[in-house]
Amino acid sequence: MTYRNNNKAWMLTTLFQDWLRNFDRQVGQKHRGQRVLLLLDNCSSHKIEGLNLLNVDVHFLPPNTTSKIQPMDSGIIMSFKKYYRYYHIHWILEQIEAGQYIQDLKMSVLQVIQYIIQGWNEVTTETISNCWNHTKILSNTDCLDDIEADNIGAENHIETDDTEADDLVLNEISRMLEIINLPNSMGTKEFLNIPEENIVYEVPEDITEFIEIFKKQSEENTNDLNDLDEIDDSTKIVTVGTNVALKSLNTVHTYLLQQENSNEQIKLVNMIEKFVRKKQTQTTIHQYFV
Repeated sequence: MTYRNNNKAWMLTTLFQDWLRNFDRQVGQKHRGQRVLLLLDNCSSHKIEGLNLLNVDVHFLPPNTTSKIQPMDSGIIMSFKKYYRYYHIHWILEQIEAGQYIQDLKMSVLQVIQYIIQGWNEVTTETISNCWNHTKILSNTDCLDDIEADNIGAENHIETDDTEADDLVLNEISRMLEIINLPNSMGTKEFLNIPEENIVYEVPEDITEFIEIFKKQSEENTNDLNDLDEIDDSTKIVTVGTNVALKSLNTVHTYLLQQENSNEQIKLVNMIEKFVRKKQTQTTIHQYFV
């Protein structure tokens, strides 16, 4: 994953074109001799003039149709958001349990990227297949049976066999929000779609302002890992708490990020972390906040 930003959180044409060039190269490396179709809306930063794309065919959707025929908007993004927010709120609770004040919490960019990767890995191929099938934009696909229109939710994302798993994640997020019990706290729906995080697309007309944006690139934060207490070397078996286990996994995760060709190992660590989190009982968390 490549992280780029500017101090005004704008999606600029230059950033988009850099991403598209890199994506084109990745497709060429992984799928030699094949081309992929990239569906885009008509936002002002999505300009492809002058790009020599060798492996990607770009197709712009008609105006005002993105929510209806863009597979990402038919449930894929929402599924990803659910899992990302699941990891996010667990992180908040872990920091509170470690004695941090919630108003002082600030997640590093690296931690955010890790949760983005984990959240995306939770999105199933079935969800993606069903969302493509729902849009009806492909005449001959390997997608599952058609999803009837009455299965489409109020927010235009479809119901799949993964609905039960998604509901469990939503219920967990809802419980965590109740535990935190913030003043003026937001509901689950608001937590999944925080208004301040809406993407802003804008291309500055003033070249001076354009240059200034790139002079003020934010430095990426790194995790300050807490040193774990040393355990006496004795015959006594020491019980390892969940928080210690999660910190240890975080250390391993950081190590693997520094190694080459470690994607599969990182996935294994993520699976172990998921197992550890399941061992966290709701009773223990409730007792802490009583």
